[in-house]
This record gives sequence, structure tokens and C-alpha cells, in this order.
Amino acid sequence: MNDNAQARDGSSAIILTDVTKSFVIESQRVDALRGVNLRIDRGSCVSITGRSGAGKSTLLHIIGTLDRPSAGNVSIAGIEVSRMSDQATSKFRNRKLGFIFQSSNLLPEFSALENVMMPGVIAGMKGPVARARAGALLDSVGLGARVSHRPAELSGGEQQRVAIARALFMEPEVLLADEPTGNLDKNTSLAIQDLLLELAVVHKTTMILVTHDPLLAGRMPSRVIMEDGRVLSATGVSL
Repeated sequence: MNDNAQARDGSSAIILTDVTKSFVIESQRVDALRGVNLRIDRGSCVSITGRSGAGKSTLLHIIGTLDRPSAGNVSIAGIEVSRMSDQATSKFRNRKLGFIFQSSNLLPEFSALENVMMPGVIAGMKGPVARARAGALLDSVGLGARVSHRPAELSGGEQQRVAIARALFMEPEVLLADEPTGNLDKNTSLAIQDLLLELAVVHKTTMILVTHDPLLAGRMPSRVIMEDGRVLSATGVSL
């Protein structure tokens, strides 16, 4: 399929069909994903849980186009991204997907405002427009007074709020989070959980997060449990 792949299913944000992923480590083949099938509707909030090595992060990276499946198809927002060129995939990722990781991954030499602007800068957005949008997003996550602060001047919770604002900058179709509260204390974690769920509704964004936290997983309306590279059970999503 060419880079201008056409929409296949307008009601689903994400469709995975027989997705496998294998690695070779020290001459040994490791099957991280074994024929995963999922259909996640637009606007869903989904947790992915399971033991370490179950394939959770591998699945999230493939949905996020950070990695490609060994076999099978991945459709996001109606586009079969698993068959796009690297250049087209990078552009799609910038415009359609938002990412939040356990570590905020902020650029230390830039202010909170500049960090949030970064996806717009990459996309070629004009500076004044990007600054205005970044300022509004920082205000929406409670950091309107901290726009000029660099990451080292922010607490862990504040850094993660900046990362959330950055992930939402391009108004993504899908927001992907990998252990977004893993480095935070309990009270800060709860506040970030509340913020993520609120913003997913406000921005009408499909949210998928990997977590070991049973409390956070339980707050998500839809849940996927993985084991040994397969979907063991799913609630609120189709297999």
C-alpha cells in the first residue's frame, strides 16, 4: 500500500489484525507479540496490563509507530500505518499521535513553553501560533505561571504536566502513555491520573496507557490484560 492509504473503518481509532513481533537476542528468537487482534473505538480510554515481558510496551510502541510489526496490519485513524514509508510514518506520528513516558523526556535547555511547542516547531507551525497554543495548554494543566521555567526548576509532577501538554499540542487522534505515573509519589500520581482522564474527555482523544498500577488500570473504562505476547482478556474493546 502507498503512503496515501485510504481509511478503512471510520468508527475505530485503532485496529490491529494478527500482529506479531519477534526479536533475535543472542541467536535466540523471542516472540514478543503472538497474533494480537484488537479494535479500539474512537474516544476510548484503555489500560494495558500484565506481567513484565507480557508484551505491553512492545504493543504500545507498535501502535505508536515507534516500531513495526513482524507480520500483521496496524490501522490508526483509518490509515494502515504498518505499510507506510518511514518518512510518511514520521509525519503521521507527529500530527496524529501524542506520547507520555514514565520519564517526562523534556529537553533540559528549553523552558516549559518551548518544550510544549516542540511538536509544532517540527511540523513547521509559525512561532506566534505555537507559543499561543503552548501557553493555553500549560494553563489548562495548571502551569500557566511556570511557562518560563526549565525542567530542573520544576517538580516531578510539574514536569509530567508539561509532558502531557506537549503530547496534546497537535490535538492527536491517539494519546499513548507508558507508565505515566511510575516515577511519582502516591498523591502526585492520583493528581496526574485525574488530569489525564479529564483531558482525554475534553480533547476527545483516544487514550491507551500501559501501567503496573492496579488503581490506575481500574479507573480506565476499557482494559486489556496481556500474557506471553497475547491478549489474555479484554473489557470494552473488541478482539
